Amino acid sequence: MMGLRPAYLVFMISVTSLVPGRHHCMSVHLLNGDPVQVALGQTLVLEAQVNKTPGHEISMVTWELQRDKQREKVAEYPKRNLKLDVSLDQQGMVLRVTKLNETGYGIYTVTVTDKNGKEYTARRTVKEAVTPPEASISLYCDVPLTRWDVPGFVWLVDGVDVSNNTSVLSADGRRLFLSAQKGLNYTCVVSSSQGTSVAQYITGVISAACDGLICSSWIWVLVTLPFAVCF
Repeated sequence: MMGLRPAYLVFMISVTSLVPGRHHCMSVHLLNGDPVQVALGQTLVLEAQVNKTPGHEISMVTWELQRDKQREKVAEYPKRNLKLDVSLDQQGMVLRVTKLNETGYGIYTVTVTDKNGKEYTARRTVKEAVTPPEASISLYCDVPLTRWDVPGFVWLVDGVDVSNNTSVLSADGRRLFLSAQKGLNYTCVVSSSQGTSVAQYITGVISAACDGLICSSWIWVLVTLPFAVCF
């Protein structure tokens, strides 16, 4: 009986160490993609997110920038911002650098320090955006989804079916990009086992009057309400 006692004590210690709340853990990551592309003179925004167990306290958040072999601290919470064009929000989780110049590109590292002095880091590379993002206009065809059926979408532009042209449609077929497929009459046909619904969007220039270099015109838009044909 005495020989079993040490094993009994070891078992009790092991169970006690697994009691919830005795151990804390934390992780930090940046919500931005990598790399982050920002145009010269624009505002850089980096947002960090911390996942931690209840009771695990944060004592400090530090942001640093590394260029080549040089590394400098750009902001610190709750102490101070080290540069005039740098600000912190949401208790140091969001870093903003306004009017970004050539010296603002590089590797940004956020370091979250807990009350015990343990550090957790995440980093992103910030590069200069050479070309601005391209804006686009699109039409979106929406229908209430049901739990037992998946609708199919067919797009007609001036009566021509463009559903097989994947370059002008979104992956799910709901969105038609107008910059890639121009016309006057846009029709969306939605089909399912419940029936068919049609929505139409018509646009065109009715008249235009020009006086020298000054022109005036007006656009008319006709939208037909969707209707359902059930079988």
